[in-house]
This record gives sequence, C-alpha cells and structure tokens, in this order.
Amino acid sequence: MSLATKNCVIIFLLFASYKSCASGYPELAVDDGLGAATRLSPRGYMYNPRSELVSNRVRPPETQRRPTTLEAHGHKRVDDYYWLRDDTRINRAVLEHISDWPVSVLQEEVFFDPNEEAVEASDSAIGFVRVSPDHTLVAYGVAGKNGHRLEIKHIANNTVRYVLPTEDAGAALAWAQDGRALFYVTQDAQGRADKVWRLDLLETSYVQTCVYHEGDQRYKVHVELSSSRRVIFVSSGSLKENVVLYVNASQPKDEFRVVFPRQADVFYTVQDCGGDFIVRMSAPTVLWHSVHALPRKVVQSSEKSGMRHDQLVEIVPYNKMVDIVEIAVTRDFLVTLEQPLGHSANRSPEKKHIVLRRFPRNGKWAALPPAFDYATDQVVRAMQQSTHYNSSYVRLELVTLISPDCVLYLHPGKGKHGACYCLESNLFNQTAYVAKTLWARSGRNVRVPISIVHHRDTFVKSGRQPLLLDVYATESGGTALTASTCSPGELGDWWYEMGRAEHKQNTFIDLEACAEYLVRTGWTTHSRLILRGASAGGLAVAAALNRRPDVAQAAVLNVPFVDVLTDMLDSSLPLTRHEFDEWGNPQADVEAYNTILAYSPVDNVAIGARYPHLFVTAAWRDWKVGYWEPAKYVAKIRELGQQGEGKALLRVSMTGAHEGELTWTSQFQSVAEQLAFMLTAVGMERRVGASARAPQPPNR
Repeated sequence: MSLATKNCVIIFLLFASYKSCASGYPELAVDDGLGAATRLSPRGYMYNPRSELVSNRVRPPETQRRPTTLEAHGHKRVDDYYWLRDDTRINRAVLEHISDWPVSVLQEEVFFDPNEEAVEASDSAIGFVRVSPDHTLVAYGVAGKNGHRLEIKHIANNTVRYVLPTEDAGAALAWAQDGRALFYVTQDAQGRADKVWRLDLLETSYVQTCVYHEGDQRYKVHVELSSSRRVIFVSSGSLKENVVLYVNASQPKDEFRVVFPRQADVFYTVQDCGGDFIVRMSAPTVLWHSVHALPRKVVQSSEKSGMRHDQLVEIVPYNKMVDIVEIAVTRDFLVTLEQPLGHSANRSPEKKHIVLRRFPRNGKWAALPPAFDYATDQVVRAMQQSTHYNSSYVRLELVTLISPDCVLYLHPGKGKHGACYCLESNLFNQTAYVAKTLWARSGRNVRVPISIVHHRDTFVKSGRQPLLLDVYATESGGTALTASTCSPGELGDWWYEMGRAEHKQNTFIDLEACAEYLVRTGWTTHSRLILRGASAGGLAVAAALNRRPDVAQAAVLNVPFVDVLTDMLDSSLPLTRHEFDEWGNPQADVEAYNTILAYSPVDNVAIGARYPHLFVTAAWRDWKVGYWEPAKYVAKIRELGQQGEGKALLRVSMTGAHEGELTWTSQFQSVAEQLAFMLTAVGMERRVGASARAPQPPNR
C-alpha cells in the first residue's frame, strides 16, 4: 500500500531477454484471468494465432455496478465497485467474480506441515528461520492468515518440540545467548507488528512474556540480535521517527532499556561494538545522516529512560555532499555505504562508495578517517554484512543490477591501500552486461536518475529498441519508500521529502520525464516502451497513465495500490494509520483529502482515453493491498477508458500474497506470463509452430 517517493526508475532492455526467459521449462497453458488462454512454449514465447494479446472471440466478464456513496469532508463520491471488497474472503458473489476456479473447490488446503517432514520441500511456506546459538534448535514461521505460526524444531532428532498455536507472529526472531529464550513479534488484527514477546523454553512446555507493547497505531515494532550477538535490540517507529530499546543477550530476563527517547522527526539505528554502541542518526533539520559512538561507560551507567544526545561522540560527521545510506559493524571496522549528493573534488553521484574506518583500540572515540574506500559505478541495490563479528576482514553481500549475489571481501590491512576480492555469480556472465546511470531533467527542474542495463555486445541503440521502465520501490517495515537505484538514501532524504504527502505529484511528473527523456534521446519510442511497478510503484505507473495514457505501449501493475483515498479514510485497514506520515491524513485534514483525491488512480481514470495494454495482478490473500483495489481499477478502465486496441487483463492469485506466489513453480509461471505479455505487446511474440493450436479458454 505504500509508495516509493523517490521516483527512481530502473530500465531493462528487452531486445534479447526473450531468448532465454523460460528455457528448459515445459510448455504451460496460461489463463489470463479473464477467460483468454495463451501458451508458453519451452523457450518462453507466447503463441497466439492472430498475433493478438487476447482473442476477440473472448470477452471479459461483466462487473456489476452496485453504487455505494462515500462521504468525507462534505464531499461525496460514488463507487460502483465498492462491493468487490470482502474482508472475510467468503462472499460467494465476490469469489465467483474474482476466481478462475469453481467456488465448490475452494477449500482449505495444508500446503506445509513440518510434522510430515515437509520442511525441505520446495513449496513449503516457511517465512523465516533462526538457529539457536548452540545449534540444537531451529525456529521458523509457517505462513498463516495474519502472519506466521511459530514452530521450534529439535535439529538432532528432526522433531517439532514447540508450537505456538496462534498465527500472528511477524517475521522477526532473536535468540538469547543460552538458546533457551527466544524473542519474537506478533501482529494485531490490522497486521501491524505491535508486541515483542520473550518465549522461555522449558523441557516440555514454554512460558510467554510480553516485554514491549506499542499502543500507538502509527508505529511498528521489530526485534533483532546484534552482529556481535551480545545485545538484543527492539525498535518501534514509523518512517520518520522511532525509539530503540536494548537488553543484554546473556541476561534476557532483564528489563529493556531505552537508547534515546522518541523524538519527532528523528530516526536512528543502533549496533553493538563490544559494549560501545554505534548510532546512525538523522536530525529534524538535517536531511542526511551522521554516525556516532556511545562509549560503553555511558551505556553501562545509563538510565532506563534513555541516554542524552550530548553523550554522543561524532565519528562520521554530517556532510551535505554525502549521505550515509547504510552501516555495518565488525569488531575492528565500521563499514558505511555512502552516496555522494553532488560533485566534489573526488566524488560524483555516479559512484557509490563502501568505506571502511578502523575503530580505536584505546577506547577513545573521535572522528574516524577512512582506512579503505571502495568505489563502484554499479547500481548497488543492497549491502548485507555476512562477516563474522570477530573476523579480521569484511565480507559483504552486494546485490546490483547485473550481479545478483556478488560477495565482496575487503582487506584493509593487505598491501598499501588494502585489497578487495569479488566472487561473482557463476549463473551467467556478468561481464556481458553494462549497467550505468542516465539523468533525466524533470519538469520541476531537477535531475532524476535512471539506471539502465543492456548487453555489452548485441545491443545497438537504434531508437526503436523495446525498453522496460521499472519504477523501483523498496519496503521497510511494511511501508514502501521511494528509492532511486539503491535504497531510501540514493539522493538524500530531501529527495524523499519532495515526493511524499503534499508533494506526491512530483513522483508522477518525474516518471513522465524519464519516459520522455528515453524517447527524446533515442533509446526507444512510446510504442516500444513498457512501464512496470509493484505496490506503491504500481500507484506511480497508474497515476502517470491517467495523466498521459499514451506515454507507453503497455504496463504491468503488480498488486498496485490504486484506491488510495478510500484506503486512507479507513483506519480498519492494516497500514492506514502507520502511513499517515507517507500520504497525509485525509481523515482529519481536508487539504490531504483533496491532494490524494487529485491523484488516486481509481478516482482519476481518464474518460474516453486510449489506455495501453494493461496486465494487472492481485492476490486474494494480500493483506496490504486488498485484491479489490486492482479489481476496481480494471473495472473502471474497461468502463470509462476507451481501450482501442489495448487490453486490460486482471490476474488474481488465489494462493499468493502481497510479496508474490508462495511456491517456486507458481513464481516461475507468474514471471513467464508477464514476460510473454510484454514481449507480445511490443511485437516480439514468436509462434511455436505452424501446427500448434492455442488451448481453448475455460467456460465461465
């Protein structure tokens, strides 16, 4: 439901993707969700005898109009498709309309049962796994309606020892040092992580104790074990502000202490460094980050209510030209992922820097000079520390646009300037691809980054190359943030601030600017351009299409958040209160109401406009973006938008969730369907054989 406010777009060139998109997989018969069937060959091509996306003989099901009047702030809206929402998921009329399956076969099915030795199965719905410090127990979650069922298994004899019957556990676990206490979170009825529990394991039973409860619905909680395995941290916050608490992992029954009390517009993260705390922090008036140390003597003598900001020692100062996007900590080093915000003597926004700074051995904290600076022009999407805390080197896992699992080893003490080794994926030849950053000038007179990937040898910039423009959004704690090419700090927090709440329209303006730039500079044409976005990214695509239906040839919207106003007026939904900071509060603020009303896609479908080909997905068990939102959006497009040659397809997964399909097989099929749709939309479909026949659509 939440949106990336940083307008970063990622582009993939489709010029050769179809050659290997599904190679080696058996032929699949695919129903588009509306009764039109297509076939994916072993090589992933889409077969259609008439070179059409959907046969003209197949008509989509008619969505009945049942007007419902919605009123707020004296303004009335009539929603003809409000009836599609069914919070209980048992309404027969809704099921018959949404599902491809007969209602009579919709029954509960056990798809994962640890007691039946199905833990290793490829289609098991395990949400998260944590092994105890002594390696005798493993805790994991089995997906449920409103979270996960927590189970704990004895590793040696492969038996389940403990089962928590409720299904409201969230995806966060932390073991105490003795392996007899486990911290976990649970969710309320709206799916908000609101409580942290300590589970004390006895010989044949367990005792649960709630150690933290967040009553404010704007905030979510999280629990994690520090990389040093000495401290357990609990955080509770929103996108803009939070509070962090801690307890010694060797004394899990002690009372949690506060690091810093919650302060408006101050968000911080904490990591342990052998008793000293390392804090990455933002400030109310500064839209970039600094790193500080809290000496262990301060931590040890602190009050339960929290420490003071004047006790911090700045070790990486604020720099308006550089934002610290992410940090990692080992015994000897502070690792920072840094994004230049402008051109300086030795840095530019085109390069990201992974910087190592050596911690003082005498315990005297001061500003730390860089010991090793690794610069890369690749688009770094994530940096995850996988080094053992006591290791003499730093091992990082990097995910870039052309290296899905690059492992980077940094040895600051090796040689004069240190050394680095990158173990790249052996699944494909990374050197055959090029990733770089383009800059589009937006109508609001700012430069918007576009990350582009293409083949080094076979790509020719012809001006008519098919392109996929991907609106990239990351999610943190259930709230989607706008990210450029990295994480929420690609161009600093000022970039984020200029794309949220009352400035949300900037997101759509920038997306249009990127599309126009790619056409103007000869990368593609409007008739060969495809837009894609998921969740909040789907909102950006849908809103841009309402403003400019002719901007692209086709669009893929995965579980898009398209009924923004109706959702933000309904506090019974899981994410509404938590995301007032992101969108504004239309319940209490008429200006926020009018702002959202002006761009909410369902409320702004252009009457009579020729929309492009649309492939819209929804998930029946999606508790973040209700399945009815994409269903209502497609119904309105069909009713009000003059489709012309375009087709609006709705694909509803009856087993998947917001994050996607549960099984690998279903995930592969979903990807193959969308690739086939995109390739056909831009005229790149191929026949599987002259004698092949398309499968007949099912009766509806």
